[in-house]
Amino acid sequence: MSLGRRGLRICLLLLAGCLALLAAAGCGGSSSSSTDAGSPAASSTQFPETKKDRPIVTFGKEASAEEREAVNEIMVESLIAREEADFATQCKTLNKTGLEEIPHAKDPAGCPAALKKFAEPLPVTEEVRKDRLSGSIAVLRVKGEFGYALFHGNDGKDYAWALKKEGGRWKLSAINPVELGPERSSPHSKPKAKQSAP
Repeated sequence: MSLGRRGLRICLLLLAGCLALLAAAGCGGSSSSSTDAGSPAASSTQFPETKKDRPIVTFGKEASAEEREAVNEIMVESLIAREEADFATQCKTLNKTGLEEIPHAKDPAGCPAALKKFAEPLPVTEEVRKDRLSGSIAVLRVKGEFGYALFHGNDGKDYAWALKKEGGRWKLSAINPVELGPERSSPHSKPKAKQSAP
């Protein structure tokens, strides 16, 4: 029986998460290892701090590996659903702020139809809807109930996706990630000018 693309990807990510936890448990040694892992120098420096992106790259502090994996699962679910035009599943990964980005999506129940209409014609939006996540997210920056997931795209670009906890679960605050770097390409969402947190 075939797992399908979604099932295989989720299995691989769960395996990667288990291996990361085993590696962390086996490291032992000095007490500084646990605090260093959460410092910006540990992994956030993979992303250049341009003037535009500094508020995102240095936002809050780095989350734990467990929390990062939880966010990774939501992002994988959303990206695969978006690429496959499974708008009902994609809508489930969005919080209130993310839903507000979709024209005519007045409530969660109306989201799938509104998102489908927004994405049509599907052949034209296919490139924008491609799953850009290469492996798993590299960094999760959090401050309270807000966060940014930073990741390296499989197109050679770096991205950040705004998140907010809703009902104790991380959800995406936008339908598209923001491209990091000197210039942001037009198909991706840009942070709102007066927004202090995603």
